[in-house]
Amino acid sequence: ITYVEPYFDTYEMKDRITYFDKNYNLRRFVYCTPFTLDGRAHGDLHEQFKRKTILTTSHAFPYIKTRINIIHKEE
Repeated sequence: ITYVEPYFDTYEMKDRITYFDKNYNLRRFVYCTPFTLDGRAHGDLHEQFKRKTILTTSHAFPYIKTRINIIHKEE
């Protein structure tokens, strides 16, 4: 379980102007994890990279259930 944020493409940001639009009918979410090239999760600052993972859900939020299946994962 991790914290996710809504993910919008640049063309979506033009259409989603209001607070309501940015928090309704959400299907794509993003979270970031640190990693290093040698496989460790953490290391010195100059060795770290950030991996962005974009998740697509089967139903749009808000939904009746708080947990929804992931249908697509993109890194």
